[in-house]
Amino acid sequence: MRTLYIDCIGGVAGDMLLAALLDAGGTADLRPLGLTLDVGRAERHGIEAATVTVRGPASPPHRDRASIRAEIDALG
Repeated sequence: MRTLYIDCIGGVAGDMLLAALLDAGGTADLRPLGLTLDVGRAERHGIEAATVTVRGPASPPHRDRASIRAEIDALG
């Protein structure tokens, strides 16, 4: 069993958290939701990290809570 502890006292940016999780070995397939991930690398001041950009349709469809929940449940 592995445990991941995220200490985000001041908050966390979604794209940065997703990039860190992917860099740590996680996977994400958002194609069933009509989204794609552009994963890259960045280096700032000698520190290298993953970057991620989530791309979707220019005009996303309106979704209510029930339809979002159904899409998440369908992902397995």
